Amino acid sequence: MTRRNDVRTDLRAMLAVLGHEGAAGSARQAVDPEALAHWQAAFEPLTALAPPVEPSPELWSRIAAATAPEAVPSTSAGAQAQSRQPAAAPLWERLWSSLGLWRFATAALAGTAAGFLFFEAPDTGPTDPAAYVAVLQAPEGERQAGWIVEVAADRSIRLVALGNTSVGDDQALEFWTKALDAAGPTSLGLVPGGGVTAIPPGAVPPIGPDQLFEITLEPATGSPIGRPTGPILFIGRASAV
Repeated sequence: MTRRNDVRTDLRAMLAVLGHEGAAGSARQAVDPEALAHWQAAFEPLTALAPPVEPSPELWSRIAAATAPEAVPSTSAGAQAQSRQPAAAPLWERLWSSLGLWRFATAALAGTAAGFLFFEAPDTGPTDPAAYVAVLQAPEGERQAGWIVEVAADRSIRLVALGNTSVGDDQALEFWTKALDAAGPTSLGLVPGGGVTAIPPGAVPPIGPDQLFEITLEPATGSPIGRPTGPILFIGRASAV
């Protein structure tokens, strides 16, 4: 496999694929076939980005004028002109020293990467980082942690059960929150005894530091009075992340 750090070999192969006639003009600068195949495969998808363009009659006229016999200098005149000019550096060396080339290459690669990220990245759902986190523990005994509350910046909540809390057929778990200056708790709805529960931001009041979260045991249809009526099973306060 062609080493990717062999810059000269890669550069000659890339120029050959792009149609530069001097990229492989001599045996000394022969294009490595493996590198050539690599760049052909890399550039082939780009050919589908634009439809072919038919050259205009003016372009054909300029080509004909440039290749006419009178437009080509005689051998002696050409040799004299070349003898008066210093030898040009190899093509790869001039390109390697070209700041503009590397600026263009960097911009092109960045644009390609951004395009792949935009069009190909899978949809993984909301990625907002948590703004507040609360660990809900049993209020008595060993105070074992039972739930994690994650509050995103848009006030959506993920309630993550660390185990499984079983309740009777005529009972339910209800999730509550209460700010420090609130007159009473706000119900965030009934939640299952395990797994992850997502609560949309529209159902969540403003959240602040030290805000109280708790899970209580209620009738199967939830609290009938809009406030907790059963025992507190798990409780904790929010901490800013």
